[in-house]
Amino acid sequence: MRLLKTIDHPRLRISIFFHNRRFSVKAEDLLYQETITFREDEIENLEQLEHLIETTDYPGQALKRISEMHQDRLRMLAAQRPAGKNQEEDIL
Repeated sequence: MRLLKTIDHPRLRISIFFHNRRFSVKAEDLLYQETITFREDEIENLEQLEHLIETTDYPGQALKRISEMHQDRLRMLAAQRPAGKNQEEDIL
């Protein structure tokens, strides 16, 4: 997998990769990441993909999904805690 470009963003690391004739866009924020892959017949070149990322507000939409993943993670962690016990007790 070859890294083609990293796009600047204040909260996300957005990377564009090329592998097996496919472009992948990866958005990362600390604990979470998402990857969207495009077949070669969908995207012609890097410039086209960069334009689509900018014009479709991909970073904003990725942040929303990452926020949802964070909420899922918190629900999963809360489900494994015994009733009446909170996270601060685990730290102490």
